[in-house]
Amino acid sequence: MGGIKILNGKYKGAEIVLKAQQELVIGRDVHYCQFVIESSWISRIHVKIQYDDKENCYRITDQSKHGTYDADNRRLPNGETVLFERNSILNIGQDGIQILLM
Repeated sequence: MGGIKILNGKYKGAEIVLKAQQELVIGRDVHYCQFVIESSWISRIHVKIQYDDKENCYRITDQSKHGTYDADNRRLPNGETVLFERNSILNIGQDGIQILLM
């Protein structure tokens, strides 16, 4: 099993457990997203996070206008899936919410 933990902001300390191959969608759309963040810099569907238990990694797909960034503040390519190891940090928006991939 995998999971995420919010490291800052209004949702600091929130944790979500992800089962194998489960996809978590983060964004503003209450009808589509499992984790809803109400902010003007969050897209309707901002980012998809999937835990891959076979590879013990995360598959991250940015789908946003404002971007999802790695710990070095490099923007993830929009619409492409990028692999991340456990204990990596993502930033939702350039100065936004930090997420730990547990």
